[in-house]
Amino acid sequence: MTEKYIYQLHAEVCKALSHGNRIEIIDLLQDRESGFSELYDKTGISKSSLTQHLSVMER
Repeated sequence: MTEKYIYQLHAEVCKALSHGNRIEIIDLLQDRESGFSELYDKTGISKSSLTQHLSVMER
């Protein structure tokens, strides 16, 4: 791996963690898998925002 590739990976991880809602989602998922509806109910995040956050985290 080149240094630039490693820097890019670090940047992607930082982006995934750069929002409080994403950290909350990670916290909820660390103990067990949860479906979209369960995450929606537990976080209170709008469906469109939750979809966007999950999309960013999936990358």
